[in-house]
Amino acid sequence: MKKPLVEEWIEKGKQDLIAAKILLKKKRFLDLVLVHIYQAMEKYIKGFLMYNGWKLKKVHDLEELLNEAINYNIFFNNFLDFGRILTASYLESRYPLGQSSAHSRAEVKEIIKKSQEIINKIEEFLKIE
Repeated sequence: MKKPLVEEWIEKGKQDLIAAKILLKKKRFLDLVLVHIYQAMEKYIKGFLMYNGWKLKKVHDLEELLNEAINYNIFFNNFLDFGRILTASYLESRYPLGQSSAHSRAEVKEIIKKSQEIINKIEEFLKIE
């Protein structure tokens, strides 16, 4: 991969993923783990899209970004529901909405696992080692 802007997006996504894993390991701030996972996913997907010629847009909805990604690879079709769920979890974790929807550590670990599956595939598509 030799596209500097794409590389920057992927690097920022990696940093968010690392931050999420550190927080999870510390067994603290599960809401912030979800924020970082969401951010990592958004950056990785946008990096993938831009690599394929997509013009950067101010979009903060993983389902919408995954729908865009499907235009370049059908792989992402399997993750539309996950994108919708992670976007909702992000909003619930990031902003006070008058309701608590705390996720268990096990649920957060499962979200990271599924996110990692998508990230691994994006890295494969972009030939990132």
